[in-house]
Amino acid sequence: MKEKSITAIEAIALRDKLSRDISRMWDIISTENVADKNYKRNYDMKLILKKIDELSKQRVEVKLQIQLINMGCKKRSETPANWLYPQIYELSEKNERYVKLGNVKTLDPALKTKLNKTEVLTRKYITQLREKLQLDTVAIRKKLDDYNNAATLLLD
Repeated sequence: MKEKSITAIEAIALRDKLSRDISRMWDIISTENVADKNYKRNYDMKLILKKIDELSKQRVEVKLQIQLINMGCKKRSETPANWLYPQIYELSEKNERYVKLGNVKTLDPALKTKLNKTEVLTRKYITQLREKLQLDTVAIRKKLDDYNNAATLLLD
């Protein structure tokens, strides 16, 4: 049975495609979250958020593949035991999601009844997502800080 492999060029192209797809989905959320009451949305906002999460996880994996190739590894199993790149890339994805969620337009709850608009991702919902992301990033940063405080390099 032939082992599955990927070249650096293929991995880079896949990473770039994932990045474009994720950006396009954030644009859709930005455009369609707040709309006139009679507007028929073309997309399910929560489903798009879920898809962004899936693609972000795929992008982390592809970035790890690129990193391994650039380090000269031939197999995924060659990663060092204390390799922190998965956490570093995961932190990057969570930071991006935090920022993008902060840019999503929502309606002011006090004015919601006066406006002729609707939203799917409410301010409260987005705030809850961002708070969870903050907790996740704090935990990842703690792991990274603990490692970095103990890590040393012998200078030849």
